[in-house]
Amino acid sequence: MTTVRELLTRLEARVTYLEENAAPGRVDALGQTSVDTRRQIQALQEGLADFRGEMAEFRAETIAGLTTLKADVTTLKADMTEVKGALREVLSRLPPSA
Repeated sequence: MTTVRELLTRLEARVTYLEENAAPGRVDALGQTSVDTRRQIQALQEGLADFRGEMAEFRAETIAGLTTLKADVTTLKADMTEVKGALREVLSRLPPSA
């Protein structure tokens, strides 16, 4: 897939070409360049739409992953609280150190 930077580079080249070659009798060439430029702009817009869709999907996946991670952390905290309580009980049953 063509990147946005590549499309913009080509578009800049087309504009430069238009600026340098806009002379009488070049209407056909300029017309074709204009059509090509419009196609490139359309491709750029489509690329941006695809990118936006991919970013929305990535964001949703990331949020879902973070939600799962938060739940896991909460469970881990609860488990550690239970482990600390059990450890306290075990330590309280040990004879005092000499």
